[in-house]
Amino acid sequence: MANENLVELRKLFAEAPEGQLDPALVELVKKWDDTPTALQILEVLDKAIFWGAASGFAVTALQVMLGAAMTDEGVTLEQLTEKAVWRNQP
Repeated sequence: MANENLVELRKLFAEAPEGQLDPALVELVKKWDDTPTALQILEVLDKAIFWGAASGFAVTALQVMLGAAMTDEGVTLEQLTEKAVWRNQP
């Protein structure tokens, strides 16, 4: 997935209705870079799954975005997990 697709998907997620993505997650999306990084996508995906705060479609789309961003950045999930500081919060 090319960077321009990530940019377009970011715009869609920033305007997602509450039935698709919890407003708290929409606020996180709005803080993403124009082309979201894999780490930014992982944070929203983690919280969407943990909080049950997104539709199945939104979770799937975030997973696809994460895979594309990881490929673009040349990083692995293990490398991202080391930087996922929100996972260490109680």
